[in-house]
Amino acid sequence: MTAITASYRERCLENLNAASFDLIIIGGGITGAGIAWDASLKGIKVLLLEQSDFASGTSSKSTKLIHGGLRYLKQFQFQQVFEVGRERAIVHSIARFLVRPEKMLLPIYSGGSLSRISAYLALWLYDFLAGVKPADAFRFLGPIESSLKEPLLPKKGLLGAFLYSEYQTDDYRLTWALLQSAIEKGAICLPYCQVMNLLREKGKHLSGLTFRDTLTGKVHQVNSSAIVNAAGPWVPDILVMDAYPAKKHLLLSKGTHIVVPHHYLPLKQAIYFDDFSKSRMLFAIPRWETTYIGTTDIVYAEPIHLLGSSKEEVDYILLAVNAFFSITGLQSKDIISSWVGLRPLVYEVGKLSTDISRKDEIMVSPSGLLTIAGGKLTGFRKMAEKSLKVLVNLQKGKKPFQGNKTKTHRVPLAGNSFETAQDLENYVLSCQESFRVLQINPALAERYVRRYGDRLNQILDDLDWSLQPEDALLSAEIRYGIHREMVLFPTDFIQRQTGMVWYEKNRCLEKKNLIFDVFTKEMQWDEKTRQKQEALWAAFLPTVTSFHNNEINDTGLSA
Repeated sequence: MTAITASYRERCLENLNAASFDLIIIGGGITGAGIAWDASLKGIKVLLLEQSDFASGTSSKSTKLIHGGLRYLKQFQFQQVFEVGRERAIVHSIARFLVRPEKMLLPIYSGGSLSRISAYLALWLYDFLAGVKPADAFRFLGPIESSLKEPLLPKKGLLGAFLYSEYQTDDYRLTWALLQSAIEKGAICLPYCQVMNLLREKGKHLSGLTFRDTLTGKVHQVNSSAIVNAAGPWVPDILVMDAYPAKKHLLLSKGTHIVVPHHYLPLKQAIYFDDFSKSRMLFAIPRWETTYIGTTDIVYAEPIHLLGSSKEEVDYILLAVNAFFSITGLQSKDIISSWVGLRPLVYEVGKLSTDISRKDEIMVSPSGLLTIAGGKLTGFRKMAEKSLKVLVNLQKGKKPFQGNKTKTHRVPLAGNSFETAQDLENYVLSCQESFRVLQINPALAERYVRRYGDRLNQILDDLDWSLQPEDALLSAEIRYGIHREMVLFPTDFIQRQTGMVWYEKNRCLEKKNLIFDVFTKEMQWDEKTRQKQEALWAAFLPTVTSFHNNEINDTGLSA
């Protein structure tokens, strides 16, 4: 088993130049991570390269749901619902601590976009295709029971509500669990490595690529005849390096979410609610001391580095929330944070982004470059399986790609030693008791288990008792990130390793000095390096609540 220590990345890079691999994956989001994990279980020698931090694009900016695709039924995508619906149970079993059941409430109103009959039929078909067990099957609640379930539901026109099953996750932590599992099986996965050129043998077939370590500027060459382009929204950047133009093109769909303090929208229940003005649906989901709301779905054609939440999108979400719920009006000043992700959809002529299939597609160029685009967070395992089947054919019987069938449906991810829900509950209870003994708020235990699974023990074994208990926990968590998860910068720690900036922004501000003190010591930064990182931190934090102006039309907000 490969140890992911603080020197892992540097050690790998030192020995990488001119090295050969069975498979090189470009992109460290959920798709690339899933392929790396599947391939590593087959004994394939894998190199994965990510130009920034892992999952720093779409894969950490989703709605945080492993869902079965209820909305696909409107587009008659029954196979899609069948596939991703059944994937939910598999992903839950292999990452039980990260993917937890979440009941979703779907209220039905007179004049709403769904009638009781149409919603019933859709949910019946949804449960049937997704293979939902009877205990988790949807049920209808009358108006009184619906209001008891969620007191904030407006009572006027309420016909009742359906309660159905979804799963909530932490998208970054899920991506990292896949990468960690792949690395522990021998894969090499490196962040901050930007692909520069694709290399071809005799001008035609792929033979490798060059990439630049963006932290040092050093350029490396690595060799492989099998290369997968899983770069998400950056897929076109890789395609232009190929000698053969792609036959299909991407359309980027932008989804914005906002986060508010829970007491501003104190939902007891995750809810999928109507925007009556536009006949579309939005999510509002409680998470710890916050509630997050989304999402929009608009075509994005600007440079990706300019991506941000627009004032118009945020105002739209606020307007929809205020129009629906029985609350005092939310305002932009109430927002803790906002994130925006880009969905890389395969363009279909004549269709709006809202109507384009979320189904993944694989394209293979004459050079042998395999590109995978589209798809959903939920479908990462099947996307990996499909990609490797295509690679088997492309590699024409080469030994590493033959023999072993995909077994990712029954191999637990790193951190998941929990075979049953009771195992997980017992571990949470044990950690709560440990937190109590350590004089740390025991209510935090479940939050940390949901983040690290059984690896939380390694954090608790490394507490610095010269600090106050909760500072000792934070300090140990940072050290764990640096020495076990390749977390290189404070801004990556608060965004992806912990999600602090999205859900606990004030804590980021309060604990800034502690965070930087630990990074400075563990990374052996000099004063100049620390000042540079503090400047990047200072520039980043305001962006999570700064919304640029961007005119959009009514259809641009449909989902």
